[in-house]
Amino acid sequence: MADEELRQKATVQDDIREAQIASHCGLQRTDKRSGPDAFDDEQNPFELKSATKSGVTTGRDISIRSIEAYRKVYWVIAEGTNYRTSSGAKSFEINSLYVAHPKDLEPRFSEIESGIRDALEKCERVLTAAEASGVDAETIQFCRDKLARGVTINNPKIPMHLIRQKATHLDPKDPQEAQKQLREFVQRRPLRKDTHAIPSVEGELPE
Repeated sequence: MADEELRQKATVQDDIREAQIASHCGLQRTDKRSGPDAFDDEQNPFELKSATKSGVTTGRDISIRSIEAYRKVYWVIAEGTNYRTSSGAKSFEINSLYVAHPKDLEPRFSEIESGIRDALEKCERVLTAAEASGVDAETIQFCRDKLARGVTINNPKIPMHLIRQKATHLDPKDPQEAQKQLREFVQRRPLRKDTHAIPSVEGELPE
């Protein structure tokens, strides 16, 4: 870091960091609050994440549908440091940059999904007991429908050690090299055809 900038730790909003990551990687960000964060020139969808500690945050109220959506996009993860310049502007210094195919992160996706399904099973046992005690079928079904939509986990993190182990490095300092590396990665590891359709992802990824 340059001494003249007198960089200080600062809280940098996610959209500032995402814009920086997208620009570095040559991706086009979307204006929507749900769905993929960005697309490349071939309309491949990307989730953009930054991390300053030991893990990558996902989002609020992660559900089974959220995990299904996460399995349909590439992930670009930047590890770095928040700082404030001498002019007061907030910025994010990228120290390490990675791209991951959803299969690379599947161990964590499976863990999160398992935790949600365990919670659903506990609720199902309560409903089964209620049904046995005489609660009417319409009420039981209503509750089951609500549970299927509403059981979530708040912001489960993806550990950086998994990303460092499974993801592919991109150049954190040279945008042109990073963009070349990203294009080569996408060509080498395409998303499954049945998960590449953009409408199936829209609205499922959390903010």
